[in-house]
Amino acid sequence: MIISVAFFFFVSAFGLSQSFHANKHYLDGFIRRKCGYLIYLILLIFLFNTVIAYFSPVETPYFPIKDAFVLHIFSVTNWYLIELLFFYLLFYCVYKYWYAHRYPIIIAVTAAGVVIAFYAGLQEHWYASALTFPLGLIFMENYECCSRFLSSPRGYLTVFVSTCLGMCSLLFGNTSLIGMVILRNLMCISAILLLAIILIHFEVSNPLLKYLTRYSTELYLCQFVFLRITENAVSS
Repeated sequence: MIISVAFFFFVSAFGLSQSFHANKHYLDGFIRRKCGYLIYLILLIFLFNTVIAYFSPVETPYFPIKDAFVLHIFSVTNWYLIELLFFYLLFYCVYKYWYAHRYPIIIAVTAAGVVIAFYAGLQEHWYASALTFPLGLIFMENYECCSRFLSSPRGYLTVFVSTCLGMCSLLFGNTSLIGMVILRNLMCISAILLLAIILIHFEVSNPLLKYLTRYSTELYLCQFVFLRITENAVSS
């Protein structure tokens, strides 16, 4: 799941940057348009899942628990949208006011955020894939350079080494900053770069994929409803 969310963060950042450079007025109304839609999704899916949980009492990590109704808006179902909302706000502020220094600011804020989340005792998914968001911005804005590098022997070697290091995160245990934050993020970055290498050489595109891409967020969120129904049916 962490890898899939890492891909989502990467693609979101890539799309934000692409839209920003294609439309000089892109940031006009950004908070209302983009952030407002995310808040709408967070509340809608949370309430939908809560209704399903009421009629299907099997408790799983995907759904709100009745004794902690408000807190479970930050559940597995919604957490990545809330984190993405933070990234949207960060993107807006930095690209509007500190564009010339966008990379160091976004990387520094993201890195500080994941370290704080780790020491605050939040679950792994809150910090293990966050650094793929700045990667998406950098990749889009330096696409030709990144593509040439990934297509070179040095690029292959870099991805191979980073993948090996990322997989070593399992050796450090779940209380290690190096293992849980640095190497887990490196593992996610390596997975994204490996996928990028594949897509550079093999174009994956068809009308169905293009259509589903428009609704990928909604489809991802709604899958948990079906997981709840299926789990309840199996357990009974």
